[in-house]
Amino acid sequence: PAMTTLLLAGSKATQIVSKIAEKLASMALWSMEKAAFAQTNLLVARTGFDSKQVVYEIYLPQEALSAIVKKLQELLPGSVTPSGQTLVAQLRSDAGLPQDGAEAWSATTTYSKFPGYFAKGKPFFVGMQALKNLYEQESKVQYVLEPYKGEPRYTCLAEEHKKLTKRALTPFAGWWMPILYTSILEEHRVVRETAALFDVTHMGVAEIAGKGAARFLDLLTPNDVEKLNIGQSQYSFLLTPDGDAIDDMTIYRRDKDKFMIVINASNAEKDMAWILAVATKRVVIDNEFPGREMDVIPIIRDLKAAEAGQDRKVDIALQGPRSLDIMRAAAGEDEKLKSKLASLGKWQFIEATLADMPMLICRSGYTGENWGFEAYLHPDDAAKFWNLLLAKGKPFGIQPTGLGARDSTRTEAGFPLYGHELAGELRITPLESGYPNFVRYDKPFFIGKKSLLAKDRESSNSIVRFEMQETGIRAVRPGAMVTTSQGLVIGVVTSCAYVGAKQIGMAYVDKKCTALGTKLGILNKSAQAKPIGELKPGDNLPISDVAIIVSRFAMRS
Repeated sequence: PAMTTLLLAGSKATQIVSKIAEKLASMALWSMEKAAFAQTNLLVARTGFDSKQVVYEIYLPQEALSAIVKKLQELLPGSVTPSGQTLVAQLRSDAGLPQDGAEAWSATTTYSKFPGYFAKGKPFFVGMQALKNLYEQESKVQYVLEPYKGEPRYTCLAEEHKKLTKRALTPFAGWWMPILYTSILEEHRVVRETAALFDVTHMGVAEIAGKGAARFLDLLTPNDVEKLNIGQSQYSFLLTPDGDAIDDMTIYRRDKDKFMIVINASNAEKDMAWILAVATKRVVIDNEFPGREMDVIPIIRDLKAAEAGQDRKVDIALQGPRSLDIMRAAAGEDEKLKSKLASLGKWQFIEATLADMPMLICRSGYTGENWGFEAYLHPDDAAKFWNLLLAKGKPFGIQPTGLGARDSTRTEAGFPLYGHELAGELRITPLESGYPNFVRYDKPFFIGKKSLLAKDRESSNSIVRFEMQETGIRAVRPGAMVTTSQGLVIGVVTSCAYVGAKQIGMAYVDKKCTALGTKLGILNKSAQAKPIGELKPGDNLPISDVAIIVSRFAMRS
């Protein structure tokens, strides 16, 4: 039915609403209560243009208005007098508000008269720009991000690696990790032809949960977290107020108010410190409005920490075309789980129990393979699950694989690595990295939005993927100069790896030189040539090797 509003104000307003329901007499300002009166369901709100005013708004079906007014007049004769719009005008006048049709106040005038009605700490609201001078009076700490600098740590699978290879573990991102078991080329082939098992338990895993968790992540990151359904994940970034990438990350929506995030091992401590500092409102999250802060505070837990108890999580990745066969074999007689695994879409996940081990299983990965899984489970179960997959995967050609092949496969697929194709000394933005779709500028606010937009508008470089045209040449290293075919320096190599006999890499180059098929020169030597007049037999000249720009994203199907 059509609804209308009955406004009660005056010295007897509280006495009148108490006749509707006794509990309404003790309502707090700006609270609402449901009530039934004269066989009609009502919604009653305690409001007022000024905190000293006693005003009640009663929302009810329009057809019941006359009957309700009549009933109130019968209960309190002489106390209920219709006033129409004159009552609203009087209330506005008493509160010092301008009347309808009067000249509008400026934002600063409104704030000076009614500061209590402005939540300056809100991340955004319409008209915020007009109050910029008020925010400049605020101050918070400019947070300094510090990566982990301690001794390398061992993962929960370190002893399993020692059983499988005599090669020494290597310090990587603050952890002792296997770089290879046999050779990077062989393990790269395994990823592409059968299936490779990766220890990625060094990755950071955290939980953002509780009321407001989705909003917190939506303000913290540039992607659209609110659009995630339960059982879906998305790629996103952490940014500073200056628009620089702190890290890239994956966000998993486990429930309406429960998320899991996975961050790079080398940045885990830094990322967690930043997220906690933002949540506790200790740091500047917007340089233009230093007083801006989060208006929700979720529960934040490090899921790798012992304090997380049974909820602890680490990541083990299975990648390659036989991955589904191996996971289904590991599921044993659980036909329901097998069906769920086979029906998973990319970036979708399930929470299930496999071989008595609770885990979150996502169809995702960092190798470019169409089929691959990442399983997040308790570290106490990691060795059991690792060995189960190796046993069940033996008929399908599974092999344990080091981080060397993880890097070569992601390079072949055109995926960015933090510090190489994202952020780092070159301060590469998500747009330049090739991932503008994961930055939603249509959102009202996210940390770093304005600064990042300015960087993107001024950007003149972009990441490209290239293939070297000759075999047998020396390995191309990050930092090698990239030139046009005429010798003009246009950028630098960020990553390169052998794929079979050829080298495939990525480079950060001038946008004007990024068309597919463009020939590039890759200059490995850093030594400068002598002036032509000083050259003599036996001198070396830096010679460019030829590369061709190919499609950036080589996702396999």
